[in-house]
Amino acid sequence: MLSSGQKNKGGYRIVIEDILDTLYLHRVHLKLSGLDVSILDDVPVIKEGGHQNIGKIIKYIKLSKDYVIWSREYNEVFSSVLMGGRLIDIILGLEKLFLLSNFREVVNVVNAILTYTGGDERRIALYFLNKDLIEDNKHFVLPPLVEEIATTVVRVSKEDEGFVMSVVKSMNRNLEGATFTVKS
Repeated sequence: MLSSGQKNKGGYRIVIEDILDTLYLHRVHLKLSGLDVSILDDVPVIKEGGHQNIGKIIKYIKLSKDYVIWSREYNEVFSSVLMGGRLIDIILGLEKLFLLSNFREVVNVVNAILTYTGGDERRIALYFLNKDLIEDNKHFVLPPLVEEIATTVVRVSKEDEGFVMSVVKSMNRNLEGATFTVKS
């Protein structure tokens, strides 16, 4: 496993964006499953809202109703993180922002995501979204909008033998339609 200062073989660092304590919830679930969660103690985290501090907090961004303020703070911290070189950016809890936002705010967030999509090869972004929460969202256009801007969409489902990951969309034609099973 990698600590906050280490890079993997591809030279990428890992940063987690924790929106409204989603990392804390995942940590609790993993620990209850019997897994070692100590790696999360050292991972760099950009914390957006919430109160449970997991990992090494780089910056705490208060979720403001004013998109311009939030966007400025986010861009400042993310730009400084990206200056450190190649990055795997794991985003947890984005669906919570969507749930708490009005339509105009959702459009702003989607546009912000779009500005980072495919424009900088130093960053690989992995957005983990609870599909049920965005499908039941008051903003009915959200699921297709999110899938439209994604370069790859992987659906994960729990089956008897473990977790099944199905690639439902990919810019890499060799990946599209692929299915992987992780035994539990």
